[in-house]
Amino acid sequence: MKSKVNHWKPDTEGAWQHFYLQAQKEGLLPKENEKFLPNRGGAWRIYLVRSVAAALCLLCIGVSAYLWLKPSSAVEMVALYNDHPSQVRVTGLHDGSVVYLFEDSKITYPLAFAPNQRNVSLRGEAFFEVSHDGQRPFFVETEQAIIEVLGTAFWVNASSNNRFEVAVKCGMVKVTLKEGKQEVLVEAGERMEWIDDLFQKGVVDVETPPSQQELRLYFKEEPLEQIVRVMNEYMTDKEIVLADDALRNKRITLSLDVEKINEAIKIICTAFNLKSELRGNIFYIGGA
Repeated sequence: MKSKVNHWKPDTEGAWQHFYLQAQKEGLLPKENEKFLPNRGGAWRIYLVRSVAAALCLLCIGVSAYLWLKPSSAVEMVALYNDHPSQVRVTGLHDGSVVYLFEDSKITYPLAFAPNQRNVSLRGEAFFEVSHDGQRPFFVETEQAIIEVLGTAFWVNASSNNRFEVAVKCGMVKVTLKEGKQEVLVEAGERMEWIDDLFQKGVVDVETPPSQQELRLYFKEEPLEQIVRVMNEYMTDKEIVLADDALRNKRITLSLDVEKINEAIKIICTAFNLKSELRGNIFYIGGA
């Protein structure tokens, strides 16, 4: 059984008319070209195609230029450099982590971390107390390696190009060497040292940051909540508590001797017209 085939002939003239009217409606044709009517044959079609092509080219160029010149939503970065001799600069990050930045060291980090990870870069020496976040791993990038953690406290020394050290106080970190992509797991109480393409691991006692040889801690416009948290790290038999929640976000620039915490308490009280009261083993700081 033979099927019936309908031979269809396209209406090219109608198609060109529709194309012309649509291009004219969209403003793609110069006004002087309106004298070329759709039924004048092939010449007007050639001119029409050239006009529309030119208009589309100009449109594409304009869109491309706009996209290229349009300001990008770049992440706002913060760069901190510690140039204070014999002092450790302490700063709090957006996620609640704390960084102890040693002399002649620099850290760079975003003002707000991404939803899926937390990235910072370090040049020099620092101690990190990373707040736990199972959904956002914390990465520290140095010139020699990348350190990945979820929530832990560890020390990094990346001051030299051919030497790199990591010591972990609590938790565990994964160190990936950039050269050779070798991965090393460093657990609490362990220290990893990489010198001239060779690495070794050993046991170490990581003290409260920073080491007792460091004389002073330096805070620049840090919130009181963060400063008190760090001060309590060095309190052996006492604790400091902010009696008023409204004090937590008050900021101050402060340099303190870790062996003279009482003096730092007096400075804070003077700066904000507060008073401190020792009850048992707790220093309460509140309104005067």
